Amino acid sequence: MPVAETALLRFFRQTLSDAQARAATAAMLDFVEALGWCAVCPLHTGRPDADPNRDEVLIVGLIAAIQNGDGRAVDLCLHALTCANRCDAVAIAAGAFALIMRSFGKTLLPMPASLISEAIDQSARRDTHPPAQLH
Repeated sequence: MPVAETALLRFFRQTLSDAQARAATAAMLDFVEALGWCAVCPLHTGRPDADPNRDEVLIVGLIAAIQNGDGRAVDLCLHALTCANRCDAVAIAAGAFALIMRSFGKTLLPMPASLISEAIDQSARRDTHPPAQLH
């Protein structure tokens, strides 16, 4: 499927070839769409000058966990991001994006499952979200 000229495509072109940027963009859009079908609650983005919020930690944690083969962290992120009956679809879409990026030499450092658990626990205690929604 052709990828339209978007800010996301321009972002990926900063470090990838045009063909790679198009593949990364398509995979990222599929991942976001899969998340949008059944996120536990609407996903949120934080301010660029603030610490990452729960959803941002979980999304980056999921990609890092897939790229680094950390099954425990993958499960933590998936179950916190989406309902049980959508975990496989989200895992497939996230996996495609994670592996495409890894194949282009863009691998995230591992994120310990303990850090992911801490983000989930802190969010449960706060139970507040910033106004900007990802989907």
